[in-house]
Amino acid sequence: NLSQPKLSKVLGVQLATGITGDDRPYAAIPKNPKYEITFAQWKNYTRNLAGIFCDAYKNSSVGLLINLDNPAVNQTDSTWFTQTCQRPRGSPRLQKEGIVSHGYQLNGETFIYNQSHSLLWELQPWGDFGR
Repeated sequence: NLSQPKLSKVLGVQLATGITGDDRPYAAIPKNPKYEITFAQWKNYTRNLAGIFCDAYKNSSVGLLINLDNPAVNQTDSTWFTQTCQRPRGSPRLQKEGIVSHGYQLNGETFIYNQSHSLLWELQPWGDFGR
């Protein structure tokens, strides 16, 4: 619990379920098969954590930053999170959209922007971010 003066300085907190804040458990295949995680196990794990995360901040105005999308395994739970995580009015739910910043000043930047700009969220009149 932070004091109100300290809490007022916090813009948001991120739920990081996987490596580097991305929604995947490993960057490689585990050598020992007992450590392999199926898509269903990972989805169950991340949704469970997202529920705990949302509940922990249910009465807070602190923004919640998530990345529950993993195209490699066809998981797109960021929209599920924004629809199921109820927040007080004006408490943002934010989605990490790293691909735009990954392509900054690189060859193909325009192509990446044109491909991804529809994923950028805009501030809505009620104070939340959405598409």
